[in-house]
Amino acid sequence: MIVTVLGALLIPALTQARHKTRLVQCASNLRQLGVLFALYAQDNENMLPVRHQWASDGTTGLSWEDMLLPYAGQKLQPVDYKTAPANYYCPAFIARNTQKSPRVSNGFATSYVCNGYILRDRINYPATAIQYRLAQFQDPSNTLLLTDGIPYPGSAGPAVSTQNETRPSSRYVGYDMHEGRVNVLMVDGSVKTLSPTDNGLDVFHTDTGRLYY
Repeated sequence: MIVTVLGALLIPALTQARHKTRLVQCASNLRQLGVLFALYAQDNENMLPVRHQWASDGTTGLSWEDMLLPYAGQKLQPVDYKTAPANYYCPAFIARNTQKSPRVSNGFATSYVCNGYILRDRINYPATAIQYRLAQFQDPSNTLLLTDGIPYPGSAGPAVSTQNETRPSSRYVGYDMHEGRVNVLMVDGSVKTLSPTDNGLDVFHTDTGRLYY
């Protein structure tokens, strides 16, 4: 009887501690990714990377998560879940994910999704794309760069959708991985823990611009 009572008291506490540990580790991952973005910008005229580089035949080349690899001590190459650095994944996502595949086309390169307003696609590489310089952001501490999310399993480069996105399968956006909370990396490298409806996070599919730029 005593053991049963103690178990009933300890299990919720242990579960809560596990959730807290994952939340803290996820925030640490995002801070490290923020450093990689800053290092990339230093080497590229203070510009953020593009979201995807698309060839004229519709195939995808490098994505933002690939372009950060050299700053994480790895070779510049397309990355999937087998080769991605550990900090590319939220630990809560790893605990939940049962869909990983050894094929790159179905492997998740990262569990974090980018702000599709500020990381744009480049078509027919090496054609130019809209790339934003860090100095262009009026409020970088409140401009979303990456967030916890659910990546689209048909692509290794997920991004936050907008209201212009017509493919339901691509609307895999900010997600509360942490018991009702979401970790968010801002353009200035800071990390915030919010609820899904804080500061406009409930408007991922609208065009209000809040938290975007």
